[in-house]
Amino acid sequence: PNVNIRMAATASLRKVDFSLAVSTLEKILSQEKDYRVRVTVARIIASKADLENEDLVLQSLRDQNENVIIAAAEALKNDFSKTDEVLSVIRSSNNFRIQATLFKKLLAQNPALSSEIRAEYLQSKNEYQRAGLLSALSEDTASYLFLAKELIESE
Repeated sequence: PNVNIRMAATASLRKVDFSLAVSTLEKILSQEKDYRVRVTVARIIASKADLENEDLVLQSLRDQNENVIIAAAEALKNDFSKTDEVLSVIRSSNNFRIQATLFKKLLAQNPALSSEIRAEYLQSKNEYQRAGLLSALSEDTASYLFLAKELIESE
C-alpha cells in the first residue's frame, strides 16, 4: 500500500490500548522500510511504553534513520529508566539535535549531567549544537548562572 495509507494506519494504533498494539508496532518498527512510517511508530512507542517495553524504545533510538531517532527522543518519557543506554546513544551520535534532545530528557532525572553538557557546549564550534545544549541546560536550575553568563557574553 501507499506510504501515506501505512502512516495513517500506523497512527491509528495510537488510539488502541498499548498492550494490544505493542507487538504490531514492534513488527512495523523492525520490518518497515520507509522511515516515515517508522517515525510514526517511534512517536507512539516512546510516548506510551512502560518499563516492560523500554527495549522497544531503545530500538527506535538506535534506528539507522536520524528522523526516527529524533521522533523517539522528542516523545521519550521523562521517567525512562534505561539512562545508561540513552547516554550511549547520545555519545555515539554526531547529530546535535539528537544529543541535545536526549540530554534535555535525561537532565531532569540526573542533574549531574549538566557538567558533561557544559563541557560539550564549551568545546563545540557549531552554533546550532551550542544552542541545543543551552536549551538542554535550561532543565537544570543550577545551570541558570551559567546560562545567564553565556547570554550576556553573546551580546
